[in-house]
Amino acid sequence: GAPRSPAELHELCRAALAPAEAHVLRTPPSLIDEWESAEGRPSRTYRFSYSSSTLALSRQRALDMNRRVCEAVAAAGAGRPRTPSVESLAELAAAAALRE
Repeated sequence: GAPRSPAELHELCRAALAPAEAHVLRTPPSLIDEWESAEGRPSRTYRFSYSSSTLALSRQRALDMNRRVCEAVAAAGAGRPRTPSVESLAELAAAAALRE
């Protein structure tokens, strides 16, 4: 089911990464915004911090890891990513073009 705490969210997201990458999410995400819609739907915004002393975290690698983390959150029913960044959209388009 959906994670109920930042610690559970942290574990869900670490599990979405390869074993050699999971350490880059050293701490649980930080809650940076929380509100409720007029219909009573809660909304939370979290900040994830990626860092490693053993892996080179290029922009490409960080975006790929973030994509996998967001997909895991959505698959668990824990939320949905905000509008993707321009970089993420460009990556998706490039990946789709390679598959064709």
